[in-house]
Order: sequence, then structure tokens, then C-alpha cells
Amino acid sequence: MKKYIALRKAYFDKCYAINEEIPKDVIAQNMVSKLVRCGVIAVVETKQNSQNENDSEKELLQKKKEELLQMAEKMGLETAETMTKAELTALILQKGK
Repeated sequence: MKKYIALRKAYFDKCYAINEEIPKDVIAQNMVSKLVRCGVIAVVETKQNSQNENDSEKELLQKKKEELLQMAEKMGLETAETMTKAELTALILQKGK
């Protein structure tokens, strides 16, 4: 099952804060890939378990951006090249919960 996480403050039916889950019925399906590419939302696959649950935020922030992108890809997360290390870290930690 996919869920959407706000990577930036996002306005849909209401204002969603960073890292807040956005209900699937709020976002038009034809806009999902565009919002991901722009770094507004992330799509998180909830069926897989994270192998990186023990990585703390501090440990993740010490990694290179390329490493974080690879970790997110292995976890089945959709990312954008424009995402910062902080956004990638928040996304990975959100998936691990």
C-alpha cells in the first residue's frame, strides 16, 4: 500500500506540514509523479520493512546524498534529485516507523 508524505508545506484540502501523511484521495493520481519530481511529496510503500531502522537521524545525515538516494531506492521510496539530505533523511526515517 502506498502512502504520501509531505516533504514541504503542501496545500491540498488543508495545509499539510513537513513529514505529515497526506490521504490518497486528496491528490489527483495524474499529479503524483509531478509532485514527487518537484520534491513536494514522497510516495512510501508500506508493505516492506526497513533494513535501516536502527540508523539514527545523526548517522543518516553523515552519509553522502548519493548514499541516501540509494538507500531510499532500495526501500522502494520515490525520490527527486532536487531533494536535500535533510529531506531524504526524514523520508527514510518516516519509512522506518
